[in-house]
Formats: sequence, structure tokens, C-alpha cells
Amino acid sequence: MRVMITKTCAVCHKQQSLDKFETAKRGKYGKGTRCKKCQAQRVRAKRASNARSWSIRDPYISHPTNVKRCGTCKNELHIENFSKSRTETDGLQRSCRKCAVIMWQKRNYGRTVGEDDRCELCSSATTLGIDHCHSTGVVRGVLCRNCNTGLGLFKDNADLLRRAIKYLAKSR
Repeated sequence: MRVMITKTCAVCHKQQSLDKFETAKRGKYGKGTRCKKCQAQRVRAKRASNARSWSIRDPYISHPTNVKRCGTCKNELHIENFSKSRTETDGLQRSCRKCAVIMWQKRNYGRTVGEDDRCELCSSATTLGIDHCHSTGVVRGVLCRNCNTGLGLFKDNADLLRRAIKYLAKSR
């Protein structure tokens, strides 16, 4: 004989089978304290009470002031300087894009691209990035996007690059 386990909802106080309750890892039997119907009502009420005068779904269109202070550099910037975020209440990341890139470079490569840096191959100062070996993770230097892409297309293979140099010299 199979015993049916039931639970009482903390809101409506109805005794119901476990499949009528929302899932909760820490709850008894892996279920929460509210039935699915009461939980849905709670979520709807919470969303309605948290409704703002602007939509979190598209903060670029409906942000109330169009200005936000970066949490890192503390500058007040137009909201287009911030990436979208699903977790922040205003729908925008805490740090501006420029600060986010700097933090990402420091975290992943231990250094950043400075204002005085230039590409180590062509001396360009536009669209610079940090070049690194994908197999070892060792940082090699600063390259512009074109030079870094070129090395990547040659699979960071010095022999292929030498053959390409010979090929170009032959055609002159």
C-alpha cells in the first residue's frame, strides 16, 4: 500500500499533496511552505508592489534620469555607458563599460591597456587589447585588434608566419 504524503499550505491552510507545492531545496520533502497557487499570488503581488515608473526590461528607453553614477570611477555618465544587467534593480550594471573592461583585464591578465600603450607590431593606438597565449595563458603584450586577429588566424604558429613572409616577399 502506498502512502500519500500531504502538506498544509502556510497561507490558505489547505492540506494538499506534495505535487501542489513549489520546489524548495531546504524545505521538508524538498517542497516550500506555500502551495503553487498561493506562491503565484505572492509573486504577482510582489511584482506589482515593486513596479517602478520605468521598465527594467529596457532601461535605455525608460530610465527616469538617463544618468547614472559609476560605482568604480564615481563619474556621472549617460546610461548608454552602462551594460544591461538582469540582477540590478535599475536594469544596468554598477560599473560603466570602461571600468568593467579595466576590471576584467586586471582579473584575467593581471594588467590593463594604458592610454600610452601602442600595438607592439604596427604601433597603432586604436582598439588595443591584451594578447595572450591560449594554451599557457601567458600575457605576451598589447596588440591592436587587427594584429591580434592576424596572429589568431595564423593559429599563433611561428612557422606559418614565416611561410607567409616568404610568400609575400616572393610576390614583390
